[in-house]
Amino acid sequence: MIKRTPPLELILTPLFSNKMALGALDKSLGGLMAGTWVNSYFFMIELIMCYKYFVRYRSDPTWLKMIVGMTLLIDTVSTIDHYVMIYMYAITHWGDQEFLKRQYWPLPAYLVTTGASAWIVQQFLIFRFWLLSKNKIITPFLMLTSLAAFAGAIVTAVVIIKHPTYAERAEANISVTVWLIASAGSDILIAAILIYTLQRMKTSFRKTQTLIKRLTILAIQTGSPGSVVATIGLIVYLNDNENNISVGIAFSLGRIYALTMLHNLNSRGQIFASTANITGASTTMHLSLGDTFLLQSGHNLNVNDMNGTPQVHVEDVKSRHKEELSSMESGYREAESRDVR
Repeated sequence: MIKRTPPLELILTPLFSNKMALGALDKSLGGLMAGTWVNSYFFMIELIMCYKYFVRYRSDPTWLKMIVGMTLLIDTVSTIDHYVMIYMYAITHWGDQEFLKRQYWPLPAYLVTTGASAWIVQQFLIFRFWLLSKNKIITPFLMLTSLAAFAGAIVTAVVIIKHPTYAERAEANISVTVWLIASAGSDILIAAILIYTLQRMKTSFRKTQTLIKRLTILAIQTGSPGSVVATIGLIVYLNDNENNISVGIAFSLGRIYALTMLHNLNSRGQIFASTANITGASTTMHLSLGDTFLLQSGHNLNVNDMNGTPQVHVEDVKSRHKEELSSMESGYREAESRDVR
């Protein structure tokens, strides 16, 4: 005997008969769904920026391409995880009140992937600071704060696994606070210290002055988005830890970090073009972009503390460094011509 599926209206009628129950899902299921929409938007931008990076900067070191690829892979897994989470609650187990009271594996997975993406990007930014300053005290401290944030995300995932009900969410208050405060603090510290280092540099060359100014603006843009989102998410969570609005806000945190790194990498061509067009500037003495973004051999930037005031000593550009700069310029022009076509 063939088993007939009941009409759709008979299935949905019990679910929509209680308006109070539906309204109660605005802060739980609604927060997850809205967060998924926002995350999808940022992920689309990340895909576009990754495509531009791999097309324009084919000569970048393999290790850097691997970092970008790894970040994209983690964010892809995280985004799929978000879709699975909302599908489980809104489709597979829709109307199951007992199911809605618990947190399942997609939530810990989202915490780990978001923490991993943020940690990778922060290490990239810390490495850029190390290339510029060679500071052996501040750099390890920044690495520790970033590691503390990643550890906080992992511990939060473990706590959620051990205490899966929403009524037990308070158990994760400490780990969530450590995670988001350490993450926001790392972003602010990295940006602030980088700005401080750049502003203390002394040079008389217009190209170098313009480059320092643009790198300072870039540093501000680097530290702002992630720290703002992390702080807002923490405030919302501590205000009401049983809803999913804070989770929805943090859904896009990993994508924001990835966009920060990609913006740093993809903006090199624009910064190079802006300094190259300055008239009256020295063509043989300037800050190398490789010294602030990539690990290049033959650095010509030395920052020394003399009488408490760092000075930029620009040496004569060696032949190998000239080839690097020429390659960067030609690469940028090729990218620009492709965009025009």
